[in-house]
Amino acid sequence: MPERLAEPFGVDPRAERPRGRFSLLAVISVAVVATVVVVSFLSAQALPSAEMRVVLMTSWIVLGVVGLIVYRVRARVVADPRLAWASAGITVSVVAAMLHYISHPAVFPTRGPLGTGDQASSVLFVVFNGALFAAGIGALARSSRRSATVFAWVGSALALLIAVSALPMPELLGPGGTYSTLQLRTNLAVGLVGLLVAAAWFRTQSPAATALDSWFGVAMLFASASILVGSVPSQRFDAIWWASLCMRAATFGVLAIGGVLHLAHELRRAEEYSDAELSRREGQLERTSSVTSSLMGSAVRLSRATTPDEVGEVVVRALARLTGSTRGVVAVQRPDGGLKVVVAAGYDDVPLDVVERQLNARGAGIHEAALRDEPLYLAGRAELEAAFQYLQDIDPSRRGGRLAAIPLTAGSERTGVAFVGSDDESPWTPQDRSVVSAVAAQAGPALARALQYAHALDTAEVLQRALLPAELPSAPGVDVTARYLAGDSGASVGGDWYDAVALPDGRVVLLVGDVVGKGVRAATAMGVLRQSVRVLVDRDPSPSSVLCGLERVLAGEQDRSFATVCCLLVDPGAGTVVVARAGHLPPVVVGPDGTSSLLDAALSPPLGAGADRHPEESRTLAPGSVLVLYTDGVVEDRAGDIDERLGRLRSLVADSVLAGADLDAVADAAVASRPQGHPDDVAVMVVRVSPPPVAPVPPVAMSAPSMGLQHDGRSPVAPAGA
Repeated sequence: MPERLAEPFGVDPRAERPRGRFSLLAVISVAVVATVVVVSFLSAQALPSAEMRVVLMTSWIVLGVVGLIVYRVRARVVADPRLAWASAGITVSVVAAMLHYISHPAVFPTRGPLGTGDQASSVLFVVFNGALFAAGIGALARSSRRSATVFAWVGSALALLIAVSALPMPELLGPGGTYSTLQLRTNLAVGLVGLLVAAAWFRTQSPAATALDSWFGVAMLFASASILVGSVPSQRFDAIWWASLCMRAATFGVLAIGGVLHLAHELRRAEEYSDAELSRREGQLERTSSVTSSLMGSAVRLSRATTPDEVGEVVVRALARLTGSTRGVVAVQRPDGGLKVVVAAGYDDVPLDVVERQLNARGAGIHEAALRDEPLYLAGRAELEAAFQYLQDIDPSRRGGRLAAIPLTAGSERTGVAFVGSDDESPWTPQDRSVVSAVAAQAGPALARALQYAHALDTAEVLQRALLPAELPSAPGVDVTARYLAGDSGASVGGDWYDAVALPDGRVVLLVGDVVGKGVRAATAMGVLRQSVRVLVDRDPSPSSVLCGLERVLAGEQDRSFATVCCLLVDPGAGTVVVARAGHLPPVVVGPDGTSSLLDAALSPPLGAGADRHPEESRTLAPGSVLVLYTDGVVEDRAGDIDERLGRLRSLVADSVLAGADLDAVADAAVASRPQGHPDDVAVMVVRVSPPPVAPVPPVAMSAPSMGLQHDGRSPVAPAGA
């Protein structure tokens, strides 16, 4: 099958894989939890225990790491610059948070392993929040993914330098852990910038954005809230400070919980997508297999089609099944350039000659469409009427729908055209056109082969019948009729023949033969045998002598052939028949009472085998007996037993004779016993033998007295003036 036909038939293009969407309910849940915690701290003015402090600070670090992993993996998978920047901002924020964590007095009173000072720890708090806002600005500016990577490395390195106090630190904490004015102003400024960036983030978010984009925007909102809470004048480690810490946990919690929810959502959607894709692929495979099976089936049927009618029927049925068409016409090219319709389906209410006349109407559009080198596809009433202005003459009730005109070619030679259509006005899809082209590619050579076969068959039948006797002789007491049917296997000339020669003495020589093979060689041998029969019968009409003579004739041919012949010499006056068979099947003898038997005497090898003699044998016939001579095509069947076939032949012939049928009806009954679909030719000769009528004896003339007149035996001369 052509490669273009390997595409799915009637299947929509592959759908885009579904994307996870933002879950507003999850955001509200996280916000409610964070708000409740913050309000609880602020209203109760309660301070957590040392163990609770460690748990709170550890939790937001763990949540941050989880969120970072999700965003980094997702950013690499989808190659989205916005996610790349979000991942970079989270990276810097998590690094700053971890450095802030290990240097915080609430966790490590000794300032941690890096010996980070209080001022550096406060700066890391600002970096933790500000990194998210800076990444948001980079994403909004549509900076490249490479820039995001640079930002992540530079930001992480800067956080490390701050942690080890390698850079000069501003005074953000006052004596006793109070916030300085610079700290409060910095927190307020960074928090306001964060709110603006978050607002711009949501405003510029496209409808196709993934859920992680939205979750990052929510995280920036929580980070803004966290640092703004920290801008309220307060003492370090008081209730407001711990409320701010809860907002930090909410920031990373949004990223972590949102990432986990997104992954779960993606996994569920991926499973649904996989199931849908599997079903789609299975449906595609089924449809493709169905189309492939139909095309292969039509190819097999076209290979078996031997006539243009059979080819046309296969083409119309295949196109109807594959394209949903309800009407179809297949026409062959005539020698004069016109079209001859061989099959028309769906036009039951329109005579076939009307369809053919319209196809050949010059200027009607249809004839011109048939002469196109490329297929023509039309859909809708406007296109049809514009192309075929007289189309309504074929069927006025069908002026819409769709129609395709497909030339059928074999190589560079046009063999015919196919029209197919329906009342459906939907356009011809690429799949429809591919199917139509595939069927046309199969049909063109098949139609050319069928046309050649039909021409050869006509020629063969004309030649075959020319080699058979134009008429059979008649003799007193002997009535003869014959039948010949060409085989079903091909257009070659067969070797079956029959002949009858009437002798002057009232006897009749009957012959039925079959030359082995087909084609010119068999036809030549058959012609030689028939022409030789006349000469041999004139010399000696006995069946043994005739067969021996035919043996010598075949032996003298350059290309020796083999043939079976049954020769009968019928003497109606004596009521006898002399038979000689050279490898041929025995004739059937049916008496006037309907009893049948086989004349299985005098069998010898077929002609061409070099037999020295062909014996003969005489039998007596009851008056009114019927003889049936036939070739093997009447009884031979590869799937049946020869004795059963001979029994069927005897039964059919006997029933016809007993019913008083004439010889033509008996001959038809003999032919009817032929196996269905048998490829061999058939020759049948039926003879009825009756006693010849007795010739009446002329009366003896009485002598009259002479009156002295002379008469010369001629009419008397009338007197003059009589």
